[in-house]
Amino acid sequence: MIKFNLINSYTENLFFFVSNLSEFHFSCRKEYNEEWRKVFGELSETEETHLKNFSIILKKYGFDDQNPYLGIPFFLSSENQKIKSVKKVLDKEEFSIVGKTLEIFRPKFELVYEKDKLDDWIRIQSEIFKGDRIQNAIREIASLLGAEISAKRINVHLLGFISPKMLASGGANLGPNDITLEMPVNRIEDWIGEWGVFVALHELTHLFFESSKAQKILKEKTKKISINKIAKIKPERDLYNLMKEIVTELCAPSGYICEKNSRKIKPLSEILITNLGRKLEQFEKYKKNKDVPYHDLSPYIVWQTYPLVSLYVNNKMTVDLKFMDSLFEILKAGD
Repeated sequence: MIKFNLINSYTENLFFFVSNLSEFHFSCRKEYNEEWRKVFGELSETEETHLKNFSIILKKYGFDDQNPYLGIPFFLSSENQKIKSVKKVLDKEEFSIVGKTLEIFRPKFELVYEKDKLDDWIRIQSEIFKGDRIQNAIREIASLLGAEISAKRINVHLLGFISPKMLASGGANLGPNDITLEMPVNRIEDWIGEWGVFVALHELTHLFFESSKAQKILKEKTKKISINKIAKIKPERDLYNLMKEIVTELCAPSGYICEKNSRKIKPLSEILITNLGRKLEQFEKYKKNKDVPYHDLSPYIVWQTYPLVSLYVNNKMTVDLKFMDSLFEILKAGD
C-alpha cells in the first residue's frame, strides 16, 4: 500500500505562481494566469522585466537533462531550507534575479494564495487516497505496465489556482517519490477531489512507466517506425514521448482503470463522452494530416482504448507488442 503525504507549502505555491506567470514552457497553464490577472490587474513594466529574466533562468533550469529542474530545490527541501537549497543550484546573479522576482511578486501572490482552501483539499483527498478503490487502481496500473510498486510513500505537493472550468492538473518532474497536484481554490467539492486524485494517479503512472516492461517495449517499437507515420500534434514531441504520454493517459485520469474504480465521478460519461463531438472533429483533422493540439486529440484516443484496456486489466495481462500495435493503429495518419 502506498501512503500519500499531502503538502501545502507557501514557498512552493509562490514559486509555482511566478513560474506559471512567466509561461517559460508550453505546459504552463495560461488559464490560471488569466484568472489571477483578473484579481491583481496588469503588471508594471518593472514586473514584466523581472518576469522575463525569471523565465530565462527557468528555461535554463527546465525539464531537459542539461541542468537540474529549478523546482527540485523548491519542492524537495524543507520550508526553512528551500532558499538555501536554491542558492546551491544557481550562480550569484541568477540567485539574485530569482530572489528579487519572488519578492516583487509576493504581494500579488498573497492576493490569490488561499492556505485554508488547500488545507481543505488535504483533508478531503487524504481520505480518498486511503480508500480501497484508489489502492486497487494503483495495483491495476502497475500490473498493466509491468511495473514494480517500490515506493512506500509519495509526497503530493498541492498547488492552488483559480478557474471556472479547470478541475485539476499535475506534474511528475521531481523524482521518484514526489508529484505536484494543482487544485482549484474557488471550488471545493468531493467529486472534484476524486478527479484530482485520478490526476495524481496520472502522475504516478509516469513514475511507474520509467521502470516498466511497457517502457522497454515502447522504446523498441519506436525505433522501428517513422515519425512520418504519425501526423503533427501540437506541442511537437518525438514519437517515443508522444506514445509514453498516451499510454499514461489511457491509465489515468479518464481511462478505464479510473472509471472502474471511481465513486464520485464517472470519467467515461462525465469527461470523455461529453466532449467527443468536438474532439471527433479534431480527430478527423488529424487523420487528414492537419495540425491538432494534443489536448484535443487525447480524449478521443483514450475513449477508443477502453475495450483494449479493459481486456488487459480484467485478464491481468501486461502491455505487450500487440497492445502497442493497437495504439499505433489508432494513431495512424492519413495514407
